[in-house]
Amino acid sequence: MTALLIASVLSLHAAFAWGRAQVFRIDGATPAGVRLIEAASAVSIAAGTLLIATRTAPHALFDPLALLFATVSAALFAWGVHAVGRLALTAAFSADTPRQLLTHGPFRFSRNPFYAAYLLGHAVPMLATRSAWALPALVVMAGIYVAAVRVEEHKFLASPLAGAWRAYAAHTGRFLPRLKRPATSATTSIKEFP
Repeated sequence: MTALLIASVLSLHAAFAWGRAQVFRIDGATPAGVRLIEAASAVSIAAGTLLIATRTAPHALFDPLALLFATVSAALFAWGVHAVGRLALTAAFSADTPRQLLTHGPFRFSRNPFYAAYLLGHAVPMLATRSAWALPALVVMAGIYVAAVRVEEHKFLASPLAGAWRAYAAHTGRFLPRLKRPATSATTSIKEFP
């Protein structure tokens, strides 16, 4: 089970790295926030892998739960990639003005399905090891992703898509789906600004 958990963590983060290069674009210089995410992720992945490799024993409940988190993370990430399609979203902390608002696929339920997938992936070592040493990496990554989300939300609120984004945000959770969603008449899945 330990080898399977390590393989899950490494393959999941390899997919995330692929996504950074193929799904997200950077216009101009790489934002410092992207470099921070890359460095912090590398430390988190290395620490998590080491903790899993050196754990004392498997656990009948938490090992399957860790694998479930990895599977859900991978599925959410793949669904997000599929929903984005040929569009190239800008990377975290980019200073661009949003020109489109995705509201289909996982974006129908979460404004940030990629960040939700990343957080699930970073939670796997903590579940697999039940070690307090895994918690700091998860907390740091969560803090960075929340900061990135706030930058993106401010970009939308300062853009011509502000009204559409407010309506979307009113019924869509930041990371998790809202339990009760107000009725909406919107049928468009991508709102664009020319």
